[in-house]
Order: sequence, then structure tokens, then C-alpha cells
Amino acid sequence: MNKIFFVMLATLVLVTAGCGSGGEDQAKNEQNQTGTEEAKDTGQTDKGGSSGLTSGVTDVQKSLDELKMVMQNNPDKTKKIQKIGKEAGEDWDEIEKQVEEKYPKAYENIEKSLYPLKAATKKDMPDKGKVKQLTSETLKKLQDFKKGLEK
Repeated sequence: MNKIFFVMLATLVLVTAGCGSGGEDQAKNEQNQTGTEEAKDTGQTDKGGSSGLTSGVTDVQKSLDELKMVMQNNPDKTKKIQKIGKEAGEDWDEIEKQVEEKYPKAYENIEKSLYPLKAATKKDMPDKGKVKQLTSETLKKLQDFKKGLEK
């Protein structure tokens, strides 16, 4: 009987501890998000550029680098190409509004290759040559944009 009680008590403690940690993470995320929004509203910038844009650009670059690797090593993995293309689009969506508002020329330039790339990766049979070309173009544009943010 004591063993059952101990197991139940231990389980309750673990569940309670697990639930408690989720709230702290959520609170931290909300604080970070609020800080980013405040920086954007006040026009403050960080070392890497404008209010988190550098890290956002880095996220898009990582997705596109992954897409580039898949295109080099496994170009027939259509589902993977589609998934990574979608991820890159989602990463861009997170910073798109900031880029559009603060850097309209760069935004327009990046989107000239990024949107066709997103469309190409959504196809049932992506055009491998086109995806490779657009991935390289977009990576170059993002690299140039990021360098400008770091100045």
C-alpha cells in the first residue's frame, strides 16, 4: 500500500513540476515578444540591425541553406523540398512586415526571387533547376541585406 501511495505522490509531483515549467517559458516568450514590439515601436535597433531582423534573416537563410543541400543531395525528395520551402516562407513571414516598412527596396528585391521560389517548391514536381537558381539568388539577396543591417 505504501508503494502505491509513494508512486502516486511521485507522479503528482512530476506532473505538477512539468506543468509549472510551461508557464515560465510562456511568460519569457511573452516578455521577449513585448520587448521586440517595443523596440520596433520606438525605432530602437540592436547590434545586428533593426529589432531582431538579423536573427529573422538568419532563420530564413538556414531554411534556404537546408533547401540547397536537399537540392544537391536528394533532388527527388519532393515532400522534403515542399516542407522546407514552406518553412522558409514561414520564417520570412515573421519578419516580412518589418522589412517592408523599414527597407522597402530590399523587401521588393528579396521578394522578386523568394515568392517564385515558394511557388516552385509547392508544386507536385518542382523544377529542380529553377528551385536551385532561385534558392541561390534569394540567399545572395538575404546575405547582402543582412550585411547592410550589420553596418
